Amino acid sequence: MAIPKLNSKDLNGILKKAQDKIIQMQADVDNIKADTSEKMTVLKNEQEYAISELLRMSSIIEQSQDENRLRGVRNKIVLSGPENLLGTYDKYGTTIHRKFLRQPVNVFNLMTTNGPMFRDNVEVSINGEKRERFKQMLMHTAVPDKGISFGEYNSPNLKMEITVDTTNLLGDTNFNVIEIDPYLAGSFHIKSLRVFDIHRDALSNEPEFEVKDLKRVGPSRFVLDRKFELLKIEIDIELQYKNQIGLYPFGIKHMYFLNADFDPSSYIIAKVEKDKFIETINDNIFIRDQHGRYETTATDEDIKLYLSETNGVLEYELETSRHQEVNTISRNTREFYARIPLQNSAIVSIEFASIETR
Repeated sequence: MAIPKLNSKDLNGILKKAQDKIIQMQADVDNIKADTSEKMTVLKNEQEYAISELLRMSSIIEQSQDENRLRGVRNKIVLSGPENLLGTYDKYGTTIHRKFLRQPVNVFNLMTTNGPMFRDNVEVSINGEKRERFKQMLMHTAVPDKGISFGEYNSPNLKMEITVDTTNLLGDTNFNVIEIDPYLAGSFHIKSLRVFDIHRDALSNEPEFEVKDLKRVGPSRFVLDRKFELLKIEIDIELQYKNQIGLYPFGIKHMYFLNADFDPSSYIIAKVEKDKFIETINDNIFIRDQHGRYETTATDEDIKLYLSETNGVLEYELETSRHQEVNTISRNTREFYARIPLQNSAIVSIEFASIETR
């Protein structure tokens, strides 16, 4: 059988395919190099930041007066801790909130049988600069081609804007929960977060929702007071950490906008333990929630205290002490249980102002 001869057109075609393959291989290599470089930058900053935080906390403890060292820690219920809480609730990162009635809708990620699909109808800018890689923070972590949204900045002040393309709506943008997972947890404050609704007064410059001074943001969920149909969100960020080369690193693994419905009867049961027998429990408490820390009372928050718990059943309610009314616990116990109803906001910790022991 004769071997067919290739004409110049055939040879040019083979050469063109070979050249295209080489170009594609080079592009793939460049992408791998860029991705590896980004990951190394993230890893380097994470290691430096972890060491910096460890030294900072050691300094705080060592330089405090002995009588004030870690004051209040033993009276605090840290809800994101390793303890197994009882009740009806959902938890993410450092926050606990009312239980989802059903799986919430992720505004920018359509969940399909083949996995999540990113709804690319949004623009993200930082300090006025729009980049495709900034959108990576909005992608679901299971999206196959999700990349890294991380950078090092000369200034500690950033303004991030997320704007929906209203000419290319891929479903509604209703949401009432923001879930955020930063690369360097606690390395920045959110000075202001402003939400603009699609159905807003076109003549107004004021946001439909605003919250200020969210300190040391870590993996957490922020629950809004109602549902909004997202048009734009503006976030003013103040970076707190400068790395060894004098730059301010910032990046977000993911930021989800969730449309969620909650169980209004949600609650948690948390155990408090002391080394000695408990004499009295003061009614005054401090709650740290998504907005910050505030002082209130167990009575006002409808928090009930109990002596024992068996399979989720609480028994022997305890009375707190307030003002001149002292309620002594007659039984010998080193522990008690707090039943805490969950309100509209996500909470981080609850601290009793005073627990006297004997």
